Amino acid sequence: MYAVSDAFLTAVAANTRNYYWAGTITTTAGKVYEFGYSDILKGSGYISSQCCGSTEIELGTVYSSELGITLLSEVDRYTLEDAV
Repeated sequence: MYAVSDAFLTAVAANTRNYYWAGTITTTAGKVYEFGYSDILKGSGYISSQCCGSTEIELGTVYSSELGITLLSEVDRYTLEDAV
């Protein structure tokens, strides 16, 4: 074993993953709304019924049945019916 500093051990144990969600919403009329990190209500994102090897999201190995976020937007919610 090699001797390492306490700072190195702390850095290795720290959470080093940064996630952000961004995307677009396209209405049935063809209007496209883009959203990014600043448009998402903090703490509102969730994935339910996930299937992976641990309690964390593992990139490339998660299969989700539902993903949800709350957007802070001035868009009329009724124009979003059947949007993708």
